[in-house]
Amino acid sequence: MNINELFMITVKWTHAIAATTWLGGSIFYIFIFKPQQKKFLESGHPLLIALAQQFRSIIGTCIVILVASGTLLLFDRITNPSTTPTYIAVLATKIALATWMFAIARRRWRAVRNSDAQNGNVVKSNIRAKIHGLSTGINLTLILGVLIFFLSDLLNAIFIQGLSGK
Repeated sequence: MNINELFMITVKWTHAIAATTWLGGSIFYIFIFKPQQKKFLESGHPLLIALAQQFRSIIGTCIVILVASGTLLLFDRITNPSTTPTYIAVLATKIALATWMFAIARRRWRAVRNSDAQNGNVVKSNIRAKIHGLSTGINLTLILGVLIFFLSDLLNAIFIQGLSGK
């Protein structure tokens, strides 16, 4: 094993850890944190506010790591002669879904900042706003994350198949 192979293994491992952290954090946020947040939101409980800020910070770090490592992995794979058009198509889908996840995270951060600036919660009352919330919320982030994990495994299988020439 040479230094380049060791470097790419480290990049893949870092990418996987960041993705797992974001997905696992989203599961924790949806099933543990969010129900508690609703209970204590009116009181402005300092622990919940600190946890929410820390979660945003961790997700921000994950996004930076995923973009950096994903870019390196992208160029490593697309420059390989055994990369097939099917691989490229699935990879493009994975990148599009990941970009959607990043956009959701960014919108949520802006909404939190705007909400903090107004010193209250933004209440979405109309149906259009609720549909928009469903299409851009943390639950969708979790669904997209699970799909991206599936696509990652699919990409690995396609790449291995391309290497074997079958």
